[in-house]
Amino acid sequence: MNSPSARLHGLSRSGERYFLAPVCLVPNGRAHLGHIAGPLLRMDVLKRHLRWSGADVAMVATSDSHESHVAIRGHKEGRTSVEVARDYHEQIRGDLGALLLEYDDFIDPLSPEWAERYAEVNHALLDAVIAAGSTRIVTDPMPRLTAVPEGATTPATGPRLGDIVTSGWHQGSCPDCGEGMTGYSCEGCGGLHAPHQVDGLRPAHFEGELTFDDVQVLHLDLADGPARLRAAAEAAGVRGDFLALLDRYLARNGTDVRLTVPSRWGIPRTDEGLTEEQVVWHGATLQIACHYLAAERYSELTGHPYPLAAGSDVTTVVGFGIDNALPYLVGGLGAILGQDTYKAIDHYLINQFYRLDGKKFSTSRRHVIWAGDLVETGGADPDLARLYLCFRNPEFTSENFDPREFVAFHNATAAEVGAGITEALGLLSGAQAPVDGPVVPSHWERAFLAAHLERLTSALGLEGHTVNGAYRVLREWLDRGELLLRTPSGAATYLAGLAHLALPLMPRFATALWQHLTGETSPTLAGLDAVLDAGLDPRRTTAGAPPVLGRLDAERFAGCVSLDGVTMTTGV
Repeated sequence: MNSPSARLHGLSRSGERYFLAPVCLVPNGRAHLGHIAGPLLRMDVLKRHLRWSGADVAMVATSDSHESHVAIRGHKEGRTSVEVARDYHEQIRGDLGALLLEYDDFIDPLSPEWAERYAEVNHALLDAVIAAGSTRIVTDPMPRLTAVPEGATTPATGPRLGDIVTSGWHQGSCPDCGEGMTGYSCEGCGGLHAPHQVDGLRPAHFEGELTFDDVQVLHLDLADGPARLRAAAEAAGVRGDFLALLDRYLARNGTDVRLTVPSRWGIPRTDEGLTEEQVVWHGATLQIACHYLAAERYSELTGHPYPLAAGSDVTTVVGFGIDNALPYLVGGLGAILGQDTYKAIDHYLINQFYRLDGKKFSTSRRHVIWAGDLVETGGADPDLARLYLCFRNPEFTSENFDPREFVAFHNATAAEVGAGITEALGLLSGAQAPVDGPVVPSHWERAFLAAHLERLTSALGLEGHTVNGAYRVLREWLDRGELLLRTPSGAATYLAGLAHLALPLMPRFATALWQHLTGETSPTLAGLDAVLDAGLDPRRTTAGAPPVLGRLDAERFAGCVSLDGVTMTTGV
């Protein structure tokens, strides 16, 4: 059997490079727990574990500023689309920081620094698809606003009389599940539908009459069609449940998806043969091109070559939720396969819906808990909030945020971890028996820790990535504390294991604990074996106070969520 040191060395990813690209949030509101619990937290946990293992990793994202819901929010708030996007981009940044999600950069694509480059990246990708012969002009039936009630007006930021009505400006019912839907994507089942496929199509956010009219629109025309697209999705690690969603789309539409739509809000396209004023469609090339801009920033930050260039050895991971699955897997992946300039995304991490009070978190309906409010208004400890979101994570099935369970989980975990640290530090300091010099874990204790770190690494691998699995490894470590908290060497092992197993899930707490124990800035795999060899010095570990996880006051927590009816009292 391999020694504990050899087993730890086997977890190293030194020399590997990763570019992580979380879904680009639409800046029509702040970041809520549905965003965080799904793709964003999973990507942050992955980044921290990869970095712990010695990998060269950076995580960069932009906001999705040209989505129609930005203009819709501007209509509701009486502001321009640009004002809305710039304002909420910064508020999203604050929400991410509140729950310790650390991007290496979070780009505002409307800022003077990035706006021109963002448009260039979108055009370059679409031009590459056109140059490869993977597009065609299609006569697309699309709804036109042909009448408005007497005395009614249309939104200043939206469609005018005679305009084609697209995206979030129309609503109806999903032909697959019957749920109400706005725009092209169904939040009930994740379906993606053209306007003429939606049942009972009508205007959203204003009154009027829609009549279908033929419009010349640029569509994807992918050689080899559905078989090629499905094979590429499977190769990128897309799970069976999301492949089934893709299969349903392909059976109905093949790989046909629009690449441009008539609109005045977005990145304009003037390709020959198009009618109306058109923009790059957010459900296809625009869906993926934001990551191509982020990839440029990755190269600037790391000094490495462009990670999405054909032949790049950088592993690229993109994470998103089921509501974006088909735009990514049909429009985005289809556009990538339809050109030769850029390589395909190596791996997709996709999650199911996260719900609040049984309903999907929704910025547009304001059915939310804003991430920052959970910490700043509600008083939750961000490490424990992250841990709960890993425990109740929608990575495989839809999950529901239960505020009563959250309060109980928060406080029980804080008390349990605090008691374990106190007991372990007592053993190390000689409170129960004299300790002379550094405490070195035994062979079996190091093997016990190595086994848990192997399981953590397995849980957070790209194949079968599961933050709930990572939580379960940490949960078992806490449960097995009684095996270790009997001797000073067992206490040293317990504390070292707690810091390293908690790091990707509870980064502030884990870092503070490791600093308290060793004086090192952060737990790393490279440093762990050396510390275990040298032992933990009680003279260091008893200097200063250990980290404390805060207790959540239920009455204060009610400031952001009603514990009786989950009725929002803030952020609405």
